[in-house]
Formats: sequence, structure tokens, C-alpha cells
Amino acid sequence: MKKIILIALMLPVIGSAQTIKLGGGVSMITQPANSSDAPHLVLSPVGSIAADWMINKHISIGGSVAITQFARKSINQRVDINANPLPDQIVKSYYGSPAIIINPRASYHTGDLYFGAQLGLVVAGSKSYYESGNNVKIYSSSYTGFSAGLHAGYNKTIVKKIGAFVELSGNYIATGLKTAGSSVSFMQPQGIAGLSYKI
Repeated sequence: MKKIILIALMLPVIGSAQTIKLGGGVSMITQPANSSDAPHLVLSPVGSIAADWMINKHISIGGSVAITQFARKSINQRVDINANPLPDQIVKSYYGSPAIIINPRASYHTGDLYFGAQLGLVVAGSKSYYESGNNVKIYSSSYTGFSAGLHAGYNKTIVKKIGAFVELSGNYIATGLKTAGSSVSFMQPQGIAGLSYKI
């Protein structure tokens, strides 16, 4: 429900923008070291819609909504009171699948190039699978956090008001999820490309 409300609040903002960008690409994270799995790089698809207004010749303000997944996975073998593994009893948890990132942002433009900073909100879900033999129980929940980062891009008009763009960004993601007593946080670089429309 939180996700639906947040996206609904962004729609009037996007609808009144001077430039709208719609794109897709990949996001990357290094799985946090406090997971039970060894840290490794995870690639996930990302879809994004962004809106910008020029407040003077070089500076714009706006916002973006991105849908992706953090794909952080944790697999734990259940043990008894003597720390002996219990056969066929495993808990698999997936955090941040899916994840919605809502970022107000500001950019500096010079020609077709632009770069700037963003600060926003993360709403994500988690799902755990408890396996005991052939029985599987599923537990779902959601959590929120914040993101902060930098972006740089190139937006070129192709014909009349339609253009193409490519954008690279890096976000620091801090979530409200607790693992081993500490909050889960990580860097999330991403690259997207798509079409733009000037109103």
C-alpha cells in the first residue's frame, strides 16, 4: 500500500514536467558482508521514469521513480540447541525484491550533458521461505530506508521534441532492515538508457 501511495503522489509531478525520461537498464550491488553468503556482485534489471524542470539556463530540479530489486539473498541451515544442523530445515530469505526508489534531484546542464545529486526514499519488500522436508512456509514483509547519490547523463534531441538519453548514477542505500543487530546498507551503481520527451 505504501508503494502505491508514493507512486500516486509522484504522478502529478511527472505530469507537469518540462522533460520526461523513460528508460531501463541494470543496477548492481555487492551483497553485504553480514549476509551468511560470501559477498558477490549482483546484477538486476531496473526501470525508471524521471521528470525535470529548468529553473534557469543551466539548473533543473525534478524527481525520479525507479523499480528494481536488490537481490540480497541469505540461506541459513537451522540448528538444534547444541548447534548441530537439522536435516532438511533451511530458511531462504530474499531482501529488496522488489524495491522502489523515489528520488527528488537537482542537475546542472551544459549543452546535452548534465550531472547532479539526488536524495530520496526506498520502499522494499522481503520474503522468507522456511523449508522443512517437503513443507514450505512463506513469510513476507516490507521495510523503508533512504538513498543518496550522484548522477551524470547525456540527453540528445533526435527529432522535434523526442530525444534519447543515457545516464549513470551511484546511490548509497541505507535500509531499515536489521541483520545481526546492524542496519543493511550498500552502494548501488546503475546505468539506464531510453527516450526523452520535451513538453
